Amino acid sequence: MVRKTTQKNKGIARRLTKKNNKINYTFLKNLPIGESNFFVDVGAHNGVSISNSYPFIKKGWKCISIEPNPHVFKDLKKNLELYKNNVKFVQKAVSNKPGKSKFHFDKKGFLANRKKGTRTDRKKGMRSTMQPLLFNEMSDDHIMVNVDTLTNILDKNKAPKEISIISIDTEGLDYEVVQGLDTKKYKINVILTEDYAKTKKQKYELLKQKGYKHVNQEGINSVWVLNSII
Repeated sequence: MVRKTTQKNKGIARRLTKKNNKINYTFLKNLPIGESNFFVDVGAHNGVSISNSYPFIKKGWKCISIEPNPHVFKDLKKNLELYKNNVKFVQKAVSNKPGKSKFHFDKKGFLANRKKGTRTDRKKGMRSTMQPLLFNEMSDDHIMVNVDTLTNILDKNKAPKEISIISIDTEGLDYEVVQGLDTKKYKINVILTEDYAKTKKQKYELLKQKGYKHVNQEGINSVWVLNSII
């Protein structure tokens, strides 16, 4: 039985985003997310701060947590140690084709890419990315990381054919992630993305072509629901 969005829930939408740029849990759980209780977190960071998946993991959901930054990935596994039976950890970047890519950081060290970012940004690595040209302040410091499509990652980790929520937070690569997602093979009820000006139009058009409706926007966060279940 699919949970329906009610008129009451529409009011929640206006309070979609809370601090740390994550989307409000109450809003998400009242979307038509289905019954699979399965979350895919692309760009999971440390699994706790700025995390859309963490409140669901705490409720017993299963999750695939994907994070390419090797240093943050260690924190991700440590922070979610208590839930390791329900969480699969994948240390890869996600794009529209498999391979390897440069992964950029700032000159302060290995955790962020903004030279003039806040101290918290530099410490936590909120902006390490494969897309340096999307940002004005970027270091040439980088490592090589493994890249795969989201469909391949779902296949390899035996994801269910119906997925309640996919959250995509890849610092400018969300469009390419959606390109690499086979929505005919996997039914994803809700997709969360971050918008960047240079790829926003293409991403919106692609999601609409894949059968999704843009139901809400708060800042750079966009929420998409499968048309057939609205």
